[in-house]
Amino acid sequence: MITACRTGGSLIGCHAEACTIAHCRAGSTLIGGDNDAGVAKNCRIADCLIVLDYRGYGDRGGIAQKLGEGSVVERCLVTGRYEGRGHFYGFAGNCNNSHISNCALGPFECSLIKMTGRAIFSVGAEMIFAKRIAGKRLNGGELRNNAAVDSVRSESDSNEPDGLNGASVAAASFNQYYFEHTLGWDFDSVWTWNDQTGLPALRQVGVGAAAASTAIASATLAGTKQADLLTQQLRANLWLGDVATC
Repeated sequence: MITACRTGGSLIGCHAEACTIAHCRAGSTLIGGDNDAGVAKNCRIADCLIVLDYRGYGDRGGIAQKLGEGSVVERCLVTGRYEGRGHFYGFAGNCNNSHISNCALGPFECSLIKMTGRAIFSVGAEMIFAKRIAGKRLNGGELRNNAAVDSVRSESDSNEPDGLNGASVAAASFNQYYFEHTLGWDFDSVWTWNDQTGLPALRQVGVGAAAASTAIASATLAGTKQADLLTQQLRANLWLGDVATC
């Protein structure tokens, strides 16, 4: 189990298999680095905060570009900015035999970049999301009770909590009451409300928080294993790339 980690970039630089990730904060896509879109296989990801600041190329998803083999993502928040040439999806490009539920896409900026020779520059053109929650559902992939603040535009006007775009929620209603009573988030032990950002924040994250967070996560996530060496390295904020198995 990987818990209470905080990183300014991606938590896992490439692929994750059979991992449980909970109560973590990332400054880029949770899984996948600058040169890899990221794949999560048979992973359980819950109560994570992604405050994205990404600039690069290729399609990206806030959690991972591809979710597969029964992965589950629940009660996660993605917000921030993306400058790129590909498509950005709030949580995953492909939800393949996997499940995304009770997640929220907060305020987000997308803009276009171009390349001349080896120089990358921003043209300042606003991009819109291909899909706010996931690009595709494949092989029984399921989306349930997800939402996005209505300022985030999409190529489609669909507005269904169980759809690819999630429910559109007015900024005035995108508040603690909505997260707690509609999305079912725990504001007693996991989340707190940040009045400055107007968004949820994790109570236990970063150095010194791991023990308390692990106890909480173990109580809410069934069937997880004890932290191993990989978890200890992540808690120490060491960089890990390639494939993570835990």
